[in-house]
Amino acid sequence: MLLRFRINELAPQQGIKTAAELAREAKIGQATAYSLWNNDRHDANYSTLLAIGKVLGVKPDELVEVIDGLS
Repeated sequence: MLLRFRINELAPQQGIKTAAELAREAKIGQATAYSLWNNDRHDANYSTLLAIGKVLGVKPDELVEVIDGLS
């Protein structure tokens, strides 16, 4: 099961325009923020998603889309 992150779609709704800004606001590493923002990875720690969700005003599961049929 692979995941696609919707972070770069949801962030602008909260005025966050860049991964660097997201990293600063969510207090997460810049490399993590960039890779999730650009969907360069297909997993994330729940604590990371929770921090991002708080900043974006959504539940962690709203940040993720499951890509079916891929492993």
